[in-house]
Amino acid sequence: MKPGNARWAAIALTLSVVIAPAALLGQKASSVSASVDVAKCVPVPGTITVPAGSTATGFAIVQLLAGNSCATGAPIQETGFSIQDLRSKHLFDYSWTPGTPPPFSAVQAVTLKALTLGPGTYQVWVNGGRGANVLLSYSLTGGAAPPPPPPPVPPAVPLTISITSTAASVRVGQAVTTQSAVSGGRPPYTYAWFDGATRSNVTSSSVNWTPNAAGAHVYKVVVTDAAGATTQAQTTIQVATATSPTPVPPPPPPPSTSTNLALHKPATQSSTYGSTVTRGTSFGAGMCVDGSLTSGICNTNRETNPWWQVDLGGNYALTQIVVYNRTDQGMGVRERTIHALLSTDGRNWTLIYAHNGTDFQVLKINAGGRTARYVRLQLAATDWMNLVEVEVYGAGAPQPNPMPPPQQLLLPLLRTVVSKR
Repeated sequence: MKPGNARWAAIALTLSVVIAPAALLGQKASSVSASVDVAKCVPVPGTITVPAGSTATGFAIVQLLAGNSCATGAPIQETGFSIQDLRSKHLFDYSWTPGTPPPFSAVQAVTLKALTLGPGTYQVWVNGGRGANVLLSYSLTGGAAPPPPPPPVPPAVPLTISITSTAASVRVGQAVTTQSAVSGGRPPYTYAWFDGATRSNVTSSSVNWTPNAAGAHVYKVVVTDAAGATTQAQTTIQVATATSPTPVPPPPPPPSTSTNLALHKPATQSSTYGSTVTRGTSFGAGMCVDGSLTSGICNTNRETNPWWQVDLGGNYALTQIVVYNRTDQGMGVRERTIHALLSTDGRNWTLIYAHNGTDFQVLKINAGGRTARYVRLQLAATDWMNLVEVEVYGAGAPQPNPMPPPQQLLLPLLRTVVSKR
């Protein structure tokens, strides 16, 4: 959440109501709660199960706590909750923000009470800080509710891998490092590295080689996930003899311009969090290229390997990518596994950076003069992806690209900032 002008003092909301016993035959009083874990400050959803032949109605708020900031410990100024199906479709959203009297408007109360859920499984998520909690009551009419189902299994994502090396050519006795980047499949992963046909004893995601003979050396990695799926990738390093003349390095790229190439360019993301109708704001991809650090954020749903990307409109020799992360309520920890990838056609991607798992506010990534039209940022985790702004710098005029540009995305028009989780 970007900073805004709060007119209400920071408070923890608590609303209590009396639940009357079910008056109709076959009607059963039920409840569901969702929270933000006190120790780890991560959301813990609640589950509503409506069995076949039944409906859930008469929803009402029993308790609503905003909690405290994960970063500072101060009381949260705003809170809310949402009811979603297992495809993350929002069926009901409620939020209290500074400028509106708590706990909620009469319109929202009537809308919540009129909500009817058919047979199926639903999740309740609470927005707030450490210790936030929502408790809802409702009536279940029809068949008896079955025991809670096991947690949903995330949809399968194909196992993919890419590898990069610190140098494409070295001399005998000179070390070179090869790094792999794995996505999809089912973690954890195991690694097997090969120098030609010889297997190395290294089992980590990267390996250091010191070739002792001249020629073309093929280095390969085979990755296996927890479900037994495998994939592999390889790279070739040219090794010169120790007495060979030192190759002439390529000329340096032209000096970088001070122009942000990503500003107001078409941006897309793997999904968009929330509903622009119920929340009155936008978390679209364009929020990260609007040139402002206070107008809003780009935000995906919680999913496996969420991504955001921008089309620069042509190929540039890129020098630097600057990523501005969220700093409020401990939300910045979600970007600890961020990766940067480049592409000239939007289909074939090259990994140029994998973050080391630490927190950051502003991340500057060296693009090394690589040519690209598309810049993608992606998480190697299952989480929400939320960024404040992304800037891309490069040198030279855009180079022509034979591939037609993807469908243009209208930049979001709404800029009101609200708290989400």
